[in-house]
Amino acid sequence: MQLLKKLKYRFSHERRLNQALKQVFCKAMLHRSDSAFLQDFARQQGICANVILEMGNSYSKKTTKRIHKLMAAWPLNETGGYYYPVGGIEQYRVEEKEGILWHNPRRVQLLQWMIEQTEYKP
Repeated sequence: MQLLKKLKYRFSHERRLNQALKQVFCKAMLHRSDSAFLQDFARQQGICANVILEMGNSYSKKTTKRIHKLMAAWPLNETGGYYYPVGGIEQYRVEEKEGILWHNPRRVQLLQWMIEQTEYKP
C-alpha cells in the first residue's frame, strides 16, 4: 500500500508543483546572491508567475487553486487571503519596481513553506 501511495505521488500534479517550487527557490537564491546573474529573473515576478513559467504546459487551473490554497493557509500570511500574502499588494509593487522581490526574507519563507507542504509524506 505504501509503495502504491509513493508511486501515485511520483506521477502526481502535487509532485510537479513541488518540483516547480524548488526550481523557483533555486533561481531566487541565485538572484539574491548574485544580482548580475539572472538579473531579470522572470522579470522580478513573484511565486505565482514563476511557477507558471516553470511548469509550462503542465500548469492548470488545478495548480492555481492549489497555490492559492497554500498561500491562504500560510501561518505567517499578513493579508488573510491568497493574494499578495507577503506584505500586501502595495509592498509587492514597491519591491517589484525596485527589483528586490526576492530580497524579502518573508517571500522566501513562504516559498520554503510551500515546498514543505507539497513534499511526499508517507
